[in-house]
Amino acid sequence: MQVSSKRERLGKRSLSDNQKVRIILFVLAVFILISRFASMQHEMNVHPDEAVFYNGASSVVTDDYQFEQVKNYPNGALVFQMPFHYLGKLITTSLDAAYEPQVWGRIASIIYHMLAALLGGYMMWRYIGKSVKSVAFYAVIMSFSLLQIEQSRYGTGDAISLFVIMMILYAIFLFFEEENDFYLYFASFLVGSLAAIKFTLLIFAAYPLCAMYLHNKHREKKKSLLKPNLLMVLWIAGGLILFSPQWFKDHAFFLKAILSEMNSYVLRGNFGAIATFANNLASSLIYQLLYAEFPLALPIVIYGLVRMIAKRDQKSAKDSFLCFVIPVSILVFFLSNMVVATYFFRSIYPYYSLCILYTAYGLGELCEKKKMKIIVAVLTAFMVVRGSTFIYALAQPSGSYRMYETLTEHEEWEDRISTVRYGWRFTSTQKAIPDPVTFTTEDVFKESYPKIREGEFVVTQSIDFAMTQTHFFPSGNDAYDKLRTNWQAFQKENQPYYIGQAYPKMTYPLFGAWMLGSTLTEYEFMSNYIYYRPYESQEKRAKAQAYHQINQITDARDYFTALYEIDECAVIITSIGGLSQTPFQDLNLFSDFYDDYYDHANCMYVIDSFGYAECMPGVLNPSPTYLVDSLGVDCEVTYIAEDVKVLIDDKELLFREKDTCFVVYDYELDSIVDSGEIDFLHESEPQIIR
Repeated sequence: MQVSSKRERLGKRSLSDNQKVRIILFVLAVFILISRFASMQHEMNVHPDEAVFYNGASSVVTDDYQFEQVKNYPNGALVFQMPFHYLGKLITTSLDAAYEPQVWGRIASIIYHMLAALLGGYMMWRYIGKSVKSVAFYAVIMSFSLLQIEQSRYGTGDAISLFVIMMILYAIFLFFEEENDFYLYFASFLVGSLAAIKFTLLIFAAYPLCAMYLHNKHREKKKSLLKPNLLMVLWIAGGLILFSPQWFKDHAFFLKAILSEMNSYVLRGNFGAIATFANNLASSLIYQLLYAEFPLALPIVIYGLVRMIAKRDQKSAKDSFLCFVIPVSILVFFLSNMVVATYFFRSIYPYYSLCILYTAYGLGELCEKKKMKIIVAVLTAFMVVRGSTFIYALAQPSGSYRMYETLTEHEEWEDRISTVRYGWRFTSTQKAIPDPVTFTTEDVFKESYPKIREGEFVVTQSIDFAMTQTHFFPSGNDAYDKLRTNWQAFQKENQPYYIGQAYPKMTYPLFGAWMLGSTLTEYEFMSNYIYYRPYESQEKRAKAQAYHQINQITDARDYFTALYEIDECAVIITSIGGLSQTPFQDLNLFSDFYDDYYDHANCMYVIDSFGYAECMPGVLNPSPTYLVDSLGVDCEVTYIAEDVKVLIDDKELLFREKDTCFVVYDYELDSIVDSGEIDFLHESEPQIIR
């Protein structure tokens, strides 16, 4: 009797399935908010697409309240961001703080992603899996999926599109449940707003149209579908237009945006994502198998769908919708994205996200089998550990600190001859690379690979796993293949000089950043490698030390102003006799020359440009001969570089190692007062040679 009474008391205290689901969804919401906000600011200034959204959205909340189109890009996402920008402006104004549109754009995405996850979990319980286990698996996947973590933090349209898709599904399920056409019209309006986020998502117009057809098919009394279908099309068009404010200013907007998208993604690729159908397909399926959601998700998705079809009620329109309409639509969407030239996993984000519904269902079914429980438990534990590691990595400071310390704390840093960057994309510049000279990666690796000089530090942009991502089949692009071959040769030759990188090597295989289609190496974990080639002789070391005695002059204008005892002057010191642009902006003498600055036929890159604080090393500069002729300077044009090859008019130029040309211009006299060369081999002060 006592044992029986105790069991009865415990039974009364146990949670119902509804209560368990509420707890799971509450924990899911809290975890998403905490984990995404904790990692939100990692490499915040790297993603190039976010500015399209937050600049357009924030333009409305400024003083003039005028919407500004940043580029010909769908407007839907920025419209969905608008409430958060208004809220951000209100809060920051009341607190007398700075309004940061990018931050509020990311906050918007996090909130929409959380709401999408909650809707998905609720639908798993009420309409799809109808089991606590399925809801729990769905929550785990949405919390720890690498792709979900990554995309939920960006202030772009991906997390917003997932929220809208979930709203469309919920409205359709309500239609099946209550048989009220209002829900289909609302779903149609949402489809229009979804297409305004990304035009390719118009494929989801099939959802309300197919839902109406299936519902009518299973009715005893059939009705004409012409009128409701026309109304749904009108609601889709209304949603598309209302969420595209640029259309009201330019009725050709849709055509321009479609052509821009076609040109950027379908017709031509870039070195960051050269793609073919075979490579896209292989990468997408392997990514789904290993990284996108639950480990080994691809067979589990198929198993879940097969089990769902086997258990469906053939007279249920809802079950037919779940078993056929959604799978067919996402398969068509998936395959249509395999033909693009510029391919990213985020392009098929809705495919991966909707597959999670079937993965969670399949896992719930597998857990009914005793032999599978251990395997599922091990895979779940692996996913949680890897996802937690990913969140932790994103919550850490930018890799720029590691790069900066690797450079400046190196024992040879003070004796360096130069710091060279290959490319333009580097980890956020909280700790910038000191005094770099920059080359465009495609140009440097076009014909062969560059040589690292003695005493030179080299920092590469994201080339590994970014510009040279893994292809399982031939790329079909000669320029890409040549870049990849030359990069691999560069790595092999300079492996003895490798001294570090922005992020640990295990980052890339652990999180799937090595694969074609991943943007992690572009936006989160840049594969910036650092090399240093030591001096082979003390003579060259001494030469470099003397060189840097000049190179470390913070402002050559002050130095020469004192030297010539004139009030104001401009000094141009350049290692190749080129012209750095800033000193001449106010000189009428060179106005014609400056206007034609970028149009000049003979251009080359600056090597080791120094001496003027505001100069821009690495920009294209006019030919030394043209400069000397323009200034009337009687000095030899010389070079400070060794074995650095640059193509000029398809001819190879080998820079020589000599002295440096300088020019002093007196503003008051409106003339050149001196010119000559600087002997950087002198061991005390710079020696002027005339």
